[in-house]
Amino acid sequence: MKYLALILSVILITAFSGIVSSISGVPVEGIALPLIGVNIAKATGLITMPLGVAFFDLSGYTVNNISYDDVEENMGGFPNTAYVAFLSEIATHPLLPDPDGEATATGLVELTGNYSMEADKYFKEIKVPPRTTSSQPEGQGEAGSKSFNNKGSFFVPGATKAERLGLMRIFNNAYGIIILPDHEGNRVQYGDEKRPCEFKVVGDGGQAPADRSGFTVEWSTDSFAPGWVYKGTIPLSGETLPAIS
Repeated sequence: MKYLALILSVILITAFSGIVSSISGVPVEGIALPLIGVNIAKATGLITMPLGVAFFDLSGYTVNNISYDDVEENMGGFPNTAYVAFLSEIATHPLLPDPDGEATATGLVELTGNYSMEADKYFKEIKVPPRTTSSQPEGQGEAGSKSFNNKGSFFVPGATKAERLGLMRIFNNAYGIIILPDHEGNRVQYGDEKRPCEFKVVGDGGQAPADRSGFTVEWSTDSFAPGWVYKGTIPLSGETLPAIS
């Protein structure tokens, strides 16, 4: 029965290709042969996935409906805190999700475990002015080889203080991890053990007394995900922020 259907499909494809060829001027074989080849491959089991799922089979994931709720709050931007750790300061990293072992969309971006730090090393808690922190995940690459270029920035006041100048020098040649809490308390991480953030520092001392003086830390990283959700602890100097649920 399967091969009878294959024969009928070949006949129909040939007839359809003849019509298209007479209109477009494209040779019949240039239209029919690729379609016939796909049908033969599917019939013999060489192609097991449905047409339209050419590279990734996402049929195993459960994705809830996304709808707008009149009482749902969704504020842009970030609060005034960023947590940064340089790669050399981290002893062990949380585990990235395994796409083959996850059944939900949420599971594709949630990290498992906690950070442990090298001796006397901690995440740096950096207080930043309101409305000066950003993140812009952006898809990149050609068809079949797409990923994300995650990038953003935050501003640190004080461009001429010795401590700030020293911090600029450190950021300028470092790689690391950034964790940004959002307005709802979620912790979004950018960078990971294999693909840490790369930093670029832009200082601005201002020209007039009313100008802003400080430096902007720009960061970027390539990733399979537009960001990671980190729920573990954050080791700081003097305290450890607890994990979140």
